[in-house]
Amino acid sequence: MRDFRGAMVGRADRGLFITTGTFTPAAIKEATRDGAPPIDLLDGVDLADKLKELGLGVLKETVEVVKKVDEEHPRPTVLPGAILLQASGVCPVPPGPR
Repeated sequence: MRDFRGAMVGRADRGLFITTGTFTPAAIKEATRDGAPPIDLLDGVDLADKLKELGLGVLKETVEVVKKVDEEHPRPTVLPGAILLQASGVCPVPPGPR
């Protein structure tokens, strides 16, 4: 984060750092340090939410899941009408029981 901030000097009043992972507490602290230009952080969860919101690179599909109830080993129920989100070409959700 410090290297990124250093690259901003004289070029920008604000930064945006995007990752598909998460930010460490130290990175968050550096991004919001007093007296320095702010750096907005967008982690993997926020990025996925934004892509879903804008419909970029994702396929939204309404599916109905019907499961046989095993009384001996009950599982959580997936409600009909649940929304399946799949990134285009990345880790497709395999068909079959969930």
